[in-house]
Amino acid sequence: MEITDLLCQALQRKDQDIFNSLRLVASTKLLLQLMKDESWDVLLCLVKSFCQVRNIDKPDLFSSYFSRGNRARNEHSDHTLKHHYRVDIFYEAINCQLMELDHCFSDGSMEMLRLPSTLDLKNAYETFRSLDVRQLVEKFYPEDFNDHDKTILKMQLQHYVIDVVQHIDYKQLTSIAELGQWEVAENISLEEIVEDFKVAIDRRVPL
Repeated sequence: MEITDLLCQALQRKDQDIFNSLRLVASTKLLLQLMKDESWDVLLCLVKSFCQVRNIDKPDLFSSYFSRGNRARNEHSDHTLKHHYRVDIFYEAINCQLMELDHCFSDGSMEMLRLPSTLDLKNAYETFRSLDVRQLVEKFYPEDFNDHDKTILKMQLQHYVIDVVQHIDYKQLTSIAELGQWEVAENISLEEIVEDFKVAIDRRVPL
């Protein structure tokens, strides 16, 4: 619970930070795996210390483990009590958490979150990844865009990079809502976008 707490809090926020959530999913899975691989001995020492301080009898972990019930007592067991606590309880609890994360955040859903994250203005200092927007259309909205729409979108994104992303005020924006309000306030029109595009072409070194 301590490991997954930050991720749970991030997913419950109304103003979702996509980048932060993606990072937290990855780090949470890694920390759970590290806990499974490296933390059993530490946990066992803590339990032994807890029992010693409070005068609680510690079970013999190397004794055979039997499931509850009178009938089970008469059955042969190849598992020790330590194996039961470590594998059947400790490992299984962590495996359940990892399986739940894999179910909720499959490769497809992670990509669905990652691709539109280029529109997150909290990361405006990074390069605008127009290819991610196009891949988002190709993979998740194929029925909403025909070939002609995709061609237009490709060119519109090129204009967007030149006219909007490079604007000094763009770096000060923090949300898509602010972006929309700013574009309306600035009255950014298609003619201005095309003009900026021509200027950018003129600046290129002639072949």
